[in-house]
Amino acid sequence: MRRTPAPFLALGSEQGGVRLRARELDARALLDYAASASSNRSGPSETLAFLVLDLRRPDRLDALMGKAAAAARYQRVLDRLDALVRSADRFAPVSHNEIWLVLPGLGTAALAVLAAIRMVQELRIPDPAAEACFRPCIGIAYLTEDSHDVSQLVPMADAACQLAASTEGGYWIHEPRQSGMPASDSELLNRVRDALKTNALEMHYQPQIDLRTGRCGSAEALVRWPAGDANDMSTALIAQVAESTEINHAFTMFVLNTSLRHAVGFRRAGVAVRLSVNVSAAMLNDDELPEILAQSLDAWSVPPDQLTVEVTEGTLVTDVKRSAQVLDRVQRLGVRLAMDDFGTGYSSLAQFKRLPFDEIKIDKLFVQNMLRSPGDARIVKAMVDLAHNFGLAVVAEGVEDTPTLERLRDLGCDLAQGYIISKALPEAAFQAWWLGLVAQPE
Repeated sequence: MRRTPAPFLALGSEQGGVRLRARELDARALLDYAASASSNRSGPSETLAFLVLDLRRPDRLDALMGKAAAAARYQRVLDRLDALVRSADRFAPVSHNEIWLVLPGLGTAALAVLAAIRMVQELRIPDPAAEACFRPCIGIAYLTEDSHDVSQLVPMADAACQLAASTEGGYWIHEPRQSGMPASDSELLNRVRDALKTNALEMHYQPQIDLRTGRCGSAEALVRWPAGDANDMSTALIAQVAESTEINHAFTMFVLNTSLRHAVGFRRAGVAVRLSVNVSAAMLNDDELPEILAQSLDAWSVPPDQLTVEVTEGTLVTDVKRSAQVLDRVQRLGVRLAMDDFGTGYSSLAQFKRLPFDEIKIDKLFVQNMLRSPGDARIVKAMVDLAHNFGLAVVAEGVEDTPTLERLRDLGCDLAQGYIISKALPEAAFQAWWLGLVAQPE
């Protein structure tokens, strides 16, 4: 449900003793600005986007830093936003964790997506003065050609923001059922659908090394847009487009069967590696998922214990009971289960102990800042200890330098994945990399 700000005052407004920034308004003024911009659109090709940005970690910041330091951190976030947006854009802080933005005069709806990606990436960068970083997510809603009612955009963008919390990219576009998909989304859907039909998408594999032995016994399968294609799309965007539309099942089957086919080739070449594939929230709630996995494993003659299914923590909160039932059936097949992006979702310890996972993957936002942030280092240590107390293995994502790798080893982390080890590689390149690693002396 929409969290209506009352009163409509920007945090950090003049009434709070801090000067408003150049593009900062209070919430009521922002809605008035949006209404005016909507009425003054130059034509049907011009659109307006309303964004809801959720910072997601303010309570943790308060606990780690203290309220005064966390408030100063929030003001620096607003400074960064003011520098990021265009001169015509406006934003309004409406609570300690939520910010609304209006982007008028857009020639194409895709520009709002680009703006959201830039904001998410910028706000994920650790603040040198802070002990922790945010995990922002953004919901996007557009005015249709024949609509001027900006008030309807607020609940639309808010609903999209809640869905964005479970995506890797950190944003979600509202898709009103009555008016179909915005033109930009239709174009993206057509591109992904065509890539699936022509088998143009590629699967790359990012190694995970055992921090005790230095050997690689597992890898994550990641979808990639065809190399050299001018219409390049990120892995997160491909997945978002597929998982939010009718091609989700076909997309999942492509990822699963291509990965299993490559697993057969790896095994024949002597590459002993378990592959991890990501499963969307929609597939997690599909009672047929265990049967789909069983049939695919049988078709490719891949042992179930050579496959790990990764589920993002944020996808589990919608229906924990049903998720637990489906996951339990998957685990009974002999397939391993991993909770991806652990620590960024909202699952409680009571829910966590009910879910039959074999491993957790610590999100890169905690890992990449742990050497500079005592707060994040403590969080990583707590996650490792928690997982081990439950008998689970721990994978650290986003490891980009040797000191972080060594620190994770000291903390007892089991596996590591990141650029310091290797980027995600195409099938042949991954095979060569793995064989080269094995050939190295102990």
